[in-house]
Amino acid sequence: MYPLLETKDLVEKLFPNNDQSHEQEQKSTAFESSDEFVIKIPKLIVHSIDKQQSIQLASGVFEIIRIRQGDTFITTLVRVFYEIQWPLAKDEAAVKLDGSHYFFTLRVPSQSENDVALEDLLNYSLTITGNSSDELDRVLEEYSAFSVKGVKMDVVLRGYTCR
Repeated sequence: MYPLLETKDLVEKLFPNNDQSHEQEQKSTAFESSDEFVIKIPKLIVHSIDKQQSIQLASGVFEIIRIRQGDTFITTLVRVFYEIQWPLAKDEAAVKLDGSHYFFTLRVPSQSENDVALEDLLNYSLTITGNSSDELDRVLEEYSAFSVKGVKMDVVLRGYTCR
């Protein structure tokens, strides 16, 4: 009715060979992933921007995190209140518009192999509702194609025009 247990199998499972368990432990830690916070800003709003409108996607805590697997650096992500995230990359634009507004562009794989159409770009804007930080600028310089642009507010359309 019950399966037979071999004493040898039972002993090996309870007391594994130390050499084998050490090798298995090293292999498993090499593939363990971890994340570390680079910067956290408590109050922020993120919008998706397209030709017709701006849609609020999330608000709350803004974080930039580094993902590692073992000792290997994998990627850096922007995350807002666990609702939205996107990668930071040296070939993707991050623009500071003024003291509390930032603009990000993320390329999406194109249907055409020849060029990238405007529809193949995702644009996000960030509004920091608290104090902005020079630390954020430093982190964006390190992990993205960061630039600072002067802007003037278009009050009627509530948008931005770069100078």
